[in-house]
Amino acid sequence: MPNLAVRAEQAVLGALLTDHTLLDQVPYLAGSDFSDATHKWIFDAIAETRAAHPDAAGPRFMTLIAEDTPEIDVAYLSSLPDRCPVPAHLAAYGRMVAEAAMIRELDVHAHRIAQGAADLIRRRAGATTIQERSVPEHLARLAEAMIRHTRRLDPDRWPEVTGQPAAERSPRLPEQLQGRREAEVLAGLLQHPGECEQVLKWLPARAFAPGSRREIYEALRAVVRAGGPVDALTVAWQLCMHQAAEAAAGFGEAPARSRDPAAASAETVFSLATVPVEPGSMYLAGSLRLADHISASLSGDKPPASNPGHQRPELNSPRAGDSRHPAPAPMLPPTAREPGRNGHHPRPQ
Repeated sequence: MPNLAVRAEQAVLGALLTDHTLLDQVPYLAGSDFSDATHKWIFDAIAETRAAHPDAAGPRFMTLIAEDTPEIDVAYLSSLPDRCPVPAHLAAYGRMVAEAAMIRELDVHAHRIAQGAADLIRRRAGATTIQERSVPEHLARLAEAMIRHTRRLDPDRWPEVTGQPAAERSPRLPEQLQGRREAEVLAGLLQHPGECEQVLKWLPARAFAPGSRREIYEALRAVVRAGGPVDALTVAWQLCMHQAAEAAAGFGEAPARSRDPAAASAETVFSLATVPVEPGSMYLAGSLRLADHISASLSGDKPPASNPGHQRPELNSPRAGDSRHPAPAPMLPPTAREPGRNGHHPRPQ
């Protein structure tokens, strides 16, 4: 079961094997950016084969790579195009690979600083001035903090994901009504990303109960606001990166021993991307969920958490009970919406 860093590498290679002309979109990538040795060989082989045979494409291109690189397993090579969610999203996957490579490089330099500081401390064991003693000690502390933070942010250390739900956990919506509506919205947006911009205009994150589904919605919203493409891999990456950044808060502090098991996970995102939903169903489910949220807000009732025990406040939201910063009124969904490229979409009833 690969982690997200490996899945990003597979997505890059799958996109390039589908259309090697896309290599121009990731000129900053090099074989050394890939953590897996096989992926490094394949990337280098793609670049070399493209340069030697620019007109080759499809199965012919893959055959040339296999012939020139016998150490690559042909079956695995042939499977990579199917491991790429959307080849057109290559630029986003390339940034993930580059980001993971940068974090690994920072970790290497942090360990070098730590080793250098340790050597200085040994050589200056008999130092008489404060400056001679303090410099290597500060370097050692800096290196320790860098190592802690790079380990938290390193995608290579994120949980592994199957990308497909286990047989005993076939994809389906939750039984509980509130959770079912929230999951239907998320599944609909992941599978029909062209609707994201419209839905995000009127459905706030606070309409989701605190818990895993709100975290996933916030991650999806962050991807859209950054101008990135939406699919299971990009949203899962954003989710895990945000969780890692939260865990890294408090410079130099020791990492938390464990994370709430009720928190959102990349596995949940990939599972939602396979849940069967009807096109446009996110509008009805989102409208009903927003109506429930407005009703609870007007009555003063606190909505139940979708995951009891995991309460994480929405980013930039006012503190509850703070009269100096009243919560903004929720936006209502539009009564009518512009038709999409493929025709009219059903309106919420």
